[in-house]
Amino acid sequence: MARKANKSKHKAVQELDMTEHAARLRSIPGSAGEMIKTVFIWVAAGIILMALAWLTLGR
Repeated sequence: MARKANKSKHKAVQELDMTEHAARLRSIPGSAGEMIKTVFIWVAAGIILMALAWLTLGR
């Protein structure tokens, strides 16, 4: 009897892990989008700074 209760408890824990895992997977695209946006902003800032430096040093 105790063994059966232990098995169902294990299954419940497994299901909880799966829902937690699914929630974590769902939250990844949002953070990845934020990261891409941040990287894009930094790259744009770098290009602008390089263009300014090239214009000032080129002349």
